[in-house]
Order: sequence, then structure tokens, then C-alpha cells
Amino acid sequence: MSTDRGNADCPYVNDDQACCGNRFSLGRLDQAFTICFGSYHGCSMYRELRDAEASRHAPHPVVLTVNGYGRRLPIYAAAP
Repeated sequence: MSTDRGNADCPYVNDDQACCGNRFSLGRLDQAFTICFGSYHGCSMYRELRDAEASRHAPHPVVLTVNGYGRRLPIYAAAP
């Protein structure tokens, strides 16, 4: 799992993501430096990878059923 290290580079740049590989060619190195090592928050692949990672770690709802009556229980995130 990738974490934001507080740097200006994309947290996924070292994860060997196939979807990002096209920027790491001689003809597109300018894009890699501008986006992957600069303004990666505007990158659509960054947002897609971040959203997919967040959805994998989202809590699942808990439904308690007693005598046929269901009640959805609130889920609170654990403190880091």
C-alpha cells in the first residue's frame, strides 16, 4: 500500500504501476518530471489509483439482526 511521504513526487511512482509506464519513456520524460515529480494531484491515474486504494480499505457495514429485525450499526474509523 502506498503512503504519502510528504514529498512532491507521486506516492505511486515506485509501485511499478503499468498504467503509469507510458510516461517513463525518452519521448515523455518531460511529462514524468512535470506530473509524477511535481503536480501529481492533477493526474487522472493518481486519482484513480488513490480512489481504488481507498475503496479497498473502506469499512463494510455491520447489520445486527435480532428476531428478524435488522439494525445497521454505525462504523467509526479507528484512530491512526
